Amino acid sequence: MFKIGLAPGPTPASTLLTRREFLKHGHSPSAGDILEVCAEGMAVVEQIASRMTADEGAALILDYGGNFPYGRPTIRGIRNHVRQSIFQHIGEVDISVDVDFDALKRTAISRINS
Repeated sequence: MFKIGLAPGPTPASTLLTRREFLKHGHSPSAGDILEVCAEGMAVVEQIASRMTADEGAALILDYGGNFPYGRPTIRGIRNHVRQSIFQHIGEVDISVDVDFDALKRTAISRINS
Protein backbone atom coordinates (compact mmCIF):
# COMPACT_ATOMS: atom_id res chain seq x y z
CA MET A 1 0.00 0.00 0.00
CA PHE A 2 1.25 3.47 -0.89
CA LYS A 3 1.16 6.17 1.77
CA ILE A 4 2.24 9.76 1.99
CA GLY A 5 3.30 10.64 5.49
CA LEU A 6 4.56 13.55 7.49
CA ALA A 7 7.76 13.00 9.44
CA PRO A 8 7.50 13.96 13.12
CA GLY A 9 10.45 16.30 12.62
CA PRO A 10 13.18 17.22 10.15
CA THR A 11 14.97 14.30 8.52
CA PRO A 12 18.69 14.44 7.66
CA ALA A 13 17.87 14.75 3.95
CA SER A 14 15.27 17.46 4.46
CA THR A 15 17.60 19.44 6.69
CA LEU A 16 20.37 19.45 4.09
CA LEU A 17 18.42 19.59 0.84
CA THR A 18 15.43 21.65 1.87
CA ARG A 19 17.37 24.61 3.19
CA ARG A 20 19.59 24.69 0.10
CA GLU A 21 16.64 24.49 -2.29
CA PHE A 22 14.54 27.12 -0.52
CA LEU A 23 17.47 29.53 -0.18
CA LYS A 24 18.11 29.16 -3.92
CA HIS A 25 14.66 30.70 -4.39
CA GLY A 26 15.36 33.43 -1.81
CA HIS A 27 12.99 31.86 0.72
CA SER A 28 13.62 30.55 4.22
CA PRO A 29 11.80 27.25 4.82
CA SER A 30 8.91 27.28 7.26
CA ALA A 31 6.26 24.85 8.47
CA GLY A 32 3.80 23.94 5.73
CA ASP A 33 6.11 24.66 2.81
CA ILE A 34 6.21 22.06 0.04
CA LEU A 35 9.42 20.88 -1.57
CA GLU A 36 9.89 17.67 -3.52
CA VAL A 37 13.41 16.29 -3.58
CA CYS A 38 14.62 13.31 -5.59
CA ALA A 39 17.83 12.33 -3.81
CA GLU A 40 18.20 9.23 -5.99
CA GLY A 41 17.95 11.32 -9.16
CA MET A 42 20.62 13.64 -7.81
CA ALA A 43 22.85 10.63 -7.04
CA VAL A 44 22.43 9.31 -10.60
CA VAL A 45 23.33 12.74 -12.02
CA GLU A 46 26.43 12.81 -9.77
CA GLN A 47 27.51 9.47 -11.25
CA ILE A 48 26.93 10.74 -14.79
CA ALA A 49 28.85 13.95 -14.03
CA SER A 50 31.76 11.96 -12.59
CA ARG A 51 31.87 9.86 -15.75
CA MET A 52 31.68 12.98 -17.91
CA THR A 53 34.62 14.49 -16.03
CA ALA A 54 36.72 11.33 -16.21
CA ASP A 55 36.02 10.64 -19.89
CA GLU A 56 35.59 14.25 -21.07
CA GLY A 57 32.10 13.40 -22.24
CA ALA A 58 28.66 14.99 -22.34
CA ALA A 59 25.14 14.06 -21.29
CA LEU A 60 21.67 14.92 -22.52
CA ILE A 61 18.83 14.35 -20.03
CA LEU A 62 15.29 14.59 -21.41
CA ASP A 63 11.81 14.51 -19.94
CA TYR A 64 8.46 15.67 -21.23
CA GLY A 65 7.82 18.10 -18.35
CA GLY A 66 8.58 21.74 -17.88
CA ASN A 67 10.72 23.48 -15.29
CA PHE A 68 8.22 24.32 -12.56
CA PRO A 69 8.72 26.54 -9.51
CA TYR A 70 8.89 25.02 -6.07
CA GLY A 71 6.01 25.33 -3.64
CA ARG A 72 3.41 23.06 -5.15
CA PRO A 73 3.21 19.30 -5.10
CA THR A 74 3.67 17.69 -8.50
CA ILE A 75 2.78 14.08 -7.63
CA ARG A 76 -0.37 13.01 -9.41
CA GLY A 77 -2.25 9.95 -10.49
CA ILE A 78 -3.24 9.28 -14.08
CA ARG A 79 -5.75 6.61 -15.07
CA ASN A 80 -7.26 6.26 -18.54
CA HIS A 81 -5.63 9.58 -19.52
CA VAL A 82 -7.43 11.42 -16.69
CA ARG A 83 -5.81 12.89 -13.56
CA GLN A 84 -7.07 11.48 -10.29
CA SER A 85 -5.96 10.87 -6.74
CA ILE A 86 -3.05 8.48 -6.36
CA PHE A 87 -5.08 6.84 -3.60
CA GLN A 88 -8.03 5.89 -5.81
CA HIS A 89 -7.92 2.57 -7.61
CA ILE A 90 -4.63 1.51 -6.00
CA GLY A 91 -2.57 -0.54 -8.45
CA GLU A 92 -4.46 0.80 -11.46
CA VAL A 93 -3.28 4.43 -11.35
CA ASP A 94 0.02 5.54 -12.86
CA ILE A 95 1.99 7.86 -10.59
CA SER A 96 3.77 10.81 -12.15
CA VAL A 97 5.85 13.75 -10.87
CA ASP A 98 7.62 16.66 -12.52
CA VAL A 99 11.40 16.57 -12.85
CA ASP A 100 13.30 19.40 -11.15
CA PHE A 101 15.85 20.03 -13.90
CA ASP A 102 17.36 22.97 -11.99
CA ALA A 103 18.27 20.65 -9.10
CA LEU A 104 19.77 18.09 -11.49
CA LYS A 105 21.77 20.80 -13.27
CA ARG A 106 23.10 22.24 -10.00
CA THR A 107 24.05 18.75 -8.83
CA ALA A 108 25.96 18.02 -12.05
CA ILE A 109 27.77 21.37 -12.03
CA SER A 110 28.69 20.98 -8.38
CA ARG A 111 30.14 17.51 -9.06
CA ILE A 112 32.04 18.62 -12.17
CA ASN A 113 33.50 21.64 -10.33
CA SER A 114 34.62 19.61 -7.28
